[in-house]
Parts: sequence; structure tokens; C-alpha cells
Amino acid sequence: MARRYSGVPPGSWPCAAAPAPCSSSSSSRRRRAPTSCSIASRRSSACSVRFASSSHCDRSPTVNELPEATGFRRVDQAILHDFGIFQLERQRLENLRNGHVHPFLVLRTADWVNVVPVTASGDLVLVRQYRAGLEALSLEVPGGIIDPGEAPADAARRELLEETGYQSGALESLGVVSPNPAIQNNRCHLFLARDVRLERAPALDASENIEVVHVPLARLHGLLDSGDIVHALAWCALLRAAARISG
Repeated sequence: MARRYSGVPPGSWPCAAAPAPCSSSSSSRRRRAPTSCSIASRRSSACSVRFASSSHCDRSPTVNELPEATGFRRVDQAILHDFGIFQLERQRLENLRNGHVHPFLVLRTADWVNVVPVTASGDLVLVRQYRAGLEALSLEVPGGIIDPGEAPADAARRELLEETGYQSGALESLGVVSPNPAIQNNRCHLFLARDVRLERAPALDASENIEVVHVPLARLHGLLDSGDIVHALAWCALLRAAARISG
């Protein structure tokens, strides 16, 4: 998924204030948590982001307050860089339990959609494609980024048609999940598409090389148990769809 986006091109975010280093203590740099500011640079003792041509922080003119029930107070937040498909934001949060202020990194990106297509004969219509992060082929459900102003259900229909050539009438919502709430702000909308039918050849982007794979629904749990499907969001969508169909 995440194969199309409508965003601001990298490097086009103006600095709202004078550039300032995004520093953290040496103890923070030794922490293994993914939200540690140390992941921004492996070679620098300062937590500076050195991507493309930008190394400045875009200071947010306003700071979004957090509800007291969260146990944290947001001290400040800044966009460190805009990569088009996502923005890297740094937040400094005060722990109300002990007063400690710690930097957290957040990937701000658009919401996603995943759709589980099932034919009238009971076959799942899946996609197999190379994933750079995994460095391997991945068997998944069709999905992608929700375009600005686009309804999640419309995005599901569009991605289904573009990636597989299949269409469906009514879609059933399977709920909404957070892909990785520790470091991402977005949500993923899950849908079930019953009785899908082949309408045309897939319309792939230049960066895509997707194989459409038909799998009998009865084989789903075997594919999950064997490790043939490892994408966490695909797991969630497929298990919810199977429960909906069997229920």
C-alpha cells in the first residue's frame, strides 16, 4: 500500500522561526525505543535531521494541547522535514508523573485503506508485490493512501480496481485501526468487498510490479500460520473479514 500520495514536495516547508538544533541528552541517545531522537542521525551527537537539502526545524506556530488524562503535556512540536509521502515531526512532551521532558518522533502521513476482496465462488483476491522495507515479496490485500477529500470507501474501490482490475458493489466496513501508534499519527480503514468481479486489467503506477493471486478462503488460516502472509495490517483485515463472513 501507500503507493500514491498528494503532498507537499520535499524541502518546500518554510521555517517558521530561526533554525534551532533538535538536541537530546546522551542518555536519550542510548535508548532503544523507536521514539528516541537518536534515530535521526547515527553519526552526529546532536539530534539533527540531515535529509535532502534541509536540516532545519519548521517550528509549529501553535502547540496542540494534550488532555490531562494522557499524563503528558506537550512543550513544543516542530516539523523537521517534509518527504511528500510523510512529514517527520518532533514533539517534546513533559511526563506529568515526574516532570521529565523527552523528545518523541512522529511520522505524520495520510490515512490508509485496506480492502479484502472475495469472489462469488469464495476466493480471496490478493496481491503479491516487492516491499523495500522487507526486502522481499509480500502477499497482501489491495490497499493504499486515501487521497485528500476522498471518502475511505471510495478509496477502497479505487485501490481495488487499480491494483487488481476487480470491482465490487457495496463495501462493508471492518473498522479502523492504528498502524503504529507509537510513531505514526494515521489510521487504516478496513473493508470487506463481497462478490467482486473482474472488470479490466490492473492500472499500475510506474513504481509498481504487482501479481494478482487467487486464494480459496478455506486456505487463509494455513497461509497465516505458515508465514506466507506477514503484513500486520493484512493479517488484521483478513482475520476480521473471515470472522464477518463466517458469522
